[in-house]
Amino acid sequence: IGRIYVRLYNDTPTFPLKDHSYFMQCLAVYIGKHAEHMYAKREDLEADRLLRRSCEHLLSSIRAALNVVNTIPKLAVVYADVRCLGPILTCIEPKEVDPATSPWFTPTLELVLTLLVHL
Repeated sequence: IGRIYVRLYNDTPTFPLKDHSYFMQCLAVYIGKHAEHMYAKREDLEADRLLRRSCEHLLSSIRAALNVVNTIPKLAVVYADVRCLGPILTCIEPKEVDPATSPWFTPTLELVLTLLVHL
């Protein structure tokens, strides 16, 4: 995402990025486009390996956004822009969800809310 290997960045969040704001904007777009995966049902995840991988990538991208804000707090202002904040807020839109049947819902929601608190 944004020319950065997110998994590697999450392993080393102090890695110096060339363009933090671009990376953060790309993360926001990715999160917004894939937010619906947090509502995936357990039976769908068991049957669909790609869906399960998409859920893992969504969590990883939210974790990366949180790592950027924790590492360089002054960059939180980038997420204050509606173009970045809007897609992230799609993760907390009210919907009828049963956390027992949607295993990715609770961890995704917790990470997004933590990210929003840091903004």
